Amino acid sequence: MADDDAKQDGEDSEAEKPKRKRASRKKKELQKCGIVMPISAIDGCSEKHWQEVRRILADAATMADMDARLVSEGDDSELIQARIAQNLHADPMAIADLSCLNPNVMFELGMRLTFNKTVVLVKDKETKSPFDISGIEYVEYPRNLRYWDVEDFKERLCDKLKRTLKASQKPEYSTYLSLFGKFEVFDPGTESVGIGDAVLKQMEEMNRRMSRIEQPRTTRVGGPGSKAGRRPGGVPPRLSEAMLDNLISDAVADATRCASEGNMPYDNPIVSSIALAIFDSLLRGRRLPTTEKPVEALIEDQIRKLDNGI
Repeated sequence: MADDDAKQDGEDSEAEKPKRKRASRKKKELQKCGIVMPISAIDGCSEKHWQEVRRILADAATMADMDARLVSEGDDSELIQARIAQNLHADPMAIADLSCLNPNVMFELGMRLTFNKTVVLVKDKETKSPFDISGIEYVEYPRNLRYWDVEDFKERLCDKLKRTLKASQKPEYSTYLSLFGKFEVFDPGTESVGIGDAVLKQMEEMNRRMSRIEQPRTTRVGGPGSKAGRRPGGVPPRLSEAMLDNLISDAVADATRCASEGNMPYDNPIVSSIALAIFDSLLRGRRLPTTEKPVEALIEDQIRKLDNGI
């Protein structure tokens, strides 16, 4: 009897082998889906919040039969910036979460667009669109990550991923890059962009710069220990026009340096979007002074002057 049971177990094991092989083969054939998103605390969203968002995005990709992971992740031990650039170029699909307008996310999205690769954009409902261009769609989710709303978001993102990947396989498919105009598409394997010392240097510089940005502090209008010094209701201070000009100049300088090192013309709208994202991070919740033009227009004016050599 024991021998019969052992034999049956052996037969069941043999019968399961084809199933296991098919499952293994299916897993290997899953399309890679790179995730570009914030991972550190920003704009009131904690690191734990982004870990949960990452899980949600990965769940939606899995539902769409894709293998999702951060573009910074890989099996090799090469320089992380090189891995990011390579994955941004090689992954058949990518999800970019523009929530909170994180500068690193905007920069990596710019690289993905420059490579003319497919990407699905998502953001939370609290974040305004950084692109004033018709034709750009977002799949939105609630920042509070309410369960049933998140489940609905995953279904919508799954559907968007499937439809986008299917459409991208057709010869007439156009990526978001076509909305910005006609550009030469770079390959990181070529000398012109090399996964480039230039691009990698700029990514490292941006990481260093963002790591130095201080967390917002309680603002006082009086001296230390003064009860009257706290602003009523914790209202953030208002920038002076001179401070505004300095922040805009810093943001434009970083964005145009990114453009120069990545061989991207200054008049590409991606450059002003990167500058605006950097500006928002430098602003840190402080109120803007009254100006004749919105910040977006002031940034574009500075970029235009640089482009014209003024």
